[in-house]
Amino acid sequence: MAAVVNPEAWTCGADEDFTIYNWQDAARTDPLPITGRTYRLDVSATPGDTPALSLSGTVTGASGLVTFSATDTQTAALTPGTYVYAVWETSGTKTSPIQVGTLPVTKVAGS
Repeated sequence: MAAVVNPEAWTCGADEDFTIYNWQDAARTDPLPITGRTYRLDVSATPGDTPALSLSGTVTGASGLVTFSATDTQTAALTPGTYVYAVWETSGTKTSPIQVGTLPVTKVAGS
């Protein structure tokens, strides 16, 4: 079970992080050990579109934490609006989506 910690929204032209925790229980008290797994975040304009941005996750295995980091250059390439995201997990030879949702992207204030 994955739970998104952030983001509330991304800003075009800013460094941004997207963080999830993987839990073994619904109460979110027992982290899922994820050492050896890989994660990818795809951000698309609409479901099924080619991703406008695809990021590999940094895994902190024992805590169940995965962080995706986008640079200011990567977010500057996004047009403000609401995107859809999918977090993909690869464990062994199996790849599956573990979290999907929406990601608002706003323009830099004053621009």
